[in-house]
Amino acid sequence: KAELTLTLAIADFAEYLLLPSLTHYLQKAAPKIKLVVQSLSLLDELSIKENHKIDLAIGCCYEKPAHHDSEVILTDHAVCIGCQKNPIFKKQTISEKAYLNAEHIAAYYGNNPKDNITDVFLKQNGKSREVDLWLPSIITSMHLLADSPYILSATEKLAKKFCEHNPLSYRKL
Repeated sequence: KAELTLTLAIADFAEYLLLPSLTHYLQKAAPKIKLVVQSLSLLDELSIKENHKIDLAIGCCYEKPAHHDSEVILTDHAVCIGCQKNPIFKKQTISEKAYLNAEHIAAYYGNNPKDNITDVFLKQNGKSREVDLWLPSIITSMHLLADSPYILSATEKLAKKFCEHNPLSYRKL
């Protein structure tokens, strides 16, 4: 009986979007493969590079890592997500001013919260926002949006899937 253990280091948003389909596929196509999933947000780049027990890392890369083979498996658009009752969602579009002045929750990975994709983009364009709550998990961040004044920048695929089961709305940025 041959078995293979596949160790994934995966970001929480990728777990939410990809892991259900992956596990369903593997149960049918390769039932003898065992999965071990580690949180990518708990591992820094150096530990991933040095950890030979990780077979595949799935997450968000701003630049192609020089020391790893990489492939784009998902691209998406930025959206703003929040409680359906939040006044910012009454219109079909969110103005830049309304977005920048809103109360924000932000998810980050790594050691510096300001190194997240949204704040890096804003800084490159001479803009900034105030963040009221920083969390190392976008999934936890999205759970905190219900009945709150906060908004969160996320990917459209993630927001769409999460809004299907929660009283939240999203708009493209």
